[in-house]
Amino acid sequence: AAPSVEETMSAVAYERRGDSSVLRFHDKSYPKPMIKNNQMLIQVHYSSLNPVDIKLRRNPVPNLLLPKPKIPGADIAGVVVATGSTSTKFRKGDRVAAMMPLVGARWGAAAEFVAIDENIVGRVGDQSDLAHAASFPLVGLTSICALNKIENP
Repeated sequence: AAPSVEETMSAVAYERRGDSSVLRFHDKSYPKPMIKNNQMLIQVHYSSLNPVDIKLRRNPVPNLLLPKPKIPGADIAGVVVATGSTSTKFRKGDRVAAMMPLVGARWGAAAEFVAIDENIVGRVGDQSDLAHAASFPLVGLTSICALNKIENP
């Protein structure tokens, strides 16, 4: 039997390395991620791509580090739609932003839903724009690392 709409989502993914021609849009046909006890399911409202996403797709990377099929993208902002049994930091309806793990995961930000550990998610205030929040996680982390390197060479 075909998966139900509740079990699938829309996503962009690729199965082999290459240029942008390897990207495929899956319209309501990609498996929706299942959450673990310490995770939450977020409906993605905005996502962003970074140069690392293109580099990972184009260059040879062992499947152990970059399992395929792979949904690209790291930065997301959206709304919590479900939480795992031990997840306590957020509730359904909370506005959040996060950086998806880049290595070792096939899940990424170019999807309708993401499952992510609650410990790597931040709350987005009601006065903040989700589009702006989705542009911040990876570049913010990069900026902090650069400033730390300048301060402690």
